[in-house]
This record gives sequence, structure tokens and C-alpha cells, in this order.
Amino acid sequence: MERTMASDRPVSLRLPSDLLEQIDRRTRKPDDANDREYGRADAIRGALNRYYETCRRHLARLGLSRSELGLVCEVLNGGMLGWSDDRSAALTVVWAEIADAVQLHPGYGKQWDLSDDAVNDLARRLQAAPYADLVALVDFVERFWADDPEATKAIYPDGES
Repeated sequence: MERTMASDRPVSLRLPSDLLEQIDRRTRKPDDANDREYGRADAIRGALNRYYETCRRHLARLGLSRSELGLVCEVLNGGMLGWSDDRSAALTVVWAEIADAVQLHPGYGKQWDLSDDAVNDLARRLQAAPYADLVALVDFVERFWADDPEATKAIYPDGES
């Protein structure tokens, strides 16, 4: 019997076959009458919980200031994140987008109280950052542009935006 909470709501989505295969590799049938099936919903729920916790930990690990987070959100502006279903390509150029912003527009970080040197340093740190840190950063940017109150508060703690 599957555990259901009052706040659980059914969600329907279409998944490409390669992703569905990955999910199915994480499911299992019950071993005996006292065991229960670990189905697709369980596998998806578990993967999402791990993903969100990984993002939380790795965003904190990056240690970006409010100003740096704000600048990254502005530079990425929600647009580059939807290039394709394969977001890994976008992750590898986040640092370049930051570096280009200040190279093409000297003083770009001024509204965030960041000098050009500070913006270039941020770009270098992001270039050297592990993949999981960049995943967490892009997840944060997506949440910011989706008007997630927690992400907005991380940049604008007093509510001014």
C-alpha cells in the first residue's frame, strides 16, 4: 500500500524514453508479501528529493554573495537556460556569460556593487567550479526567474527588487 499524504497531488508528465529507462532502472518489485513495490513514482520522488538537497548543499558551497547571485541571475536572465533539453551545455558556459558581460560592457557589475575585477574573479571561480555547483547555481537562477520567494529573498532580503 502506497503512503499518501493529504498534500500529495497527482502529476502527469511525458518523459523521453531514455529518461524513463533511467527511472525504471531504479524501481523494484516486492521481495515478499511484507515488502512493497518501489515504483516509478517512488523513484521520481526519491531522485527529486536528492536533487533538491544536492542543489541546496552545493549552492551554499559556492558561497556567492547576494550581489554575485543577483549579477548571475541578471546575466542569465532566464533565457539561456532553455537552450535545449540537454542543460549540461548551458552549464559549461555560465562562466563565459559572466566574463562576456563585463568584457562587452565595462562597469556591468556596478549596480550590484561589483567591480570589473570582482566580476572577472566570479567568472574564474565559476569556470573552476565542480559540475554539481553549477547545477545548483542554474537551479537557483531558474527558481529566481520563476518568482520563487526563497530565491528572491536570497538576493533581496528586504523585499526591494
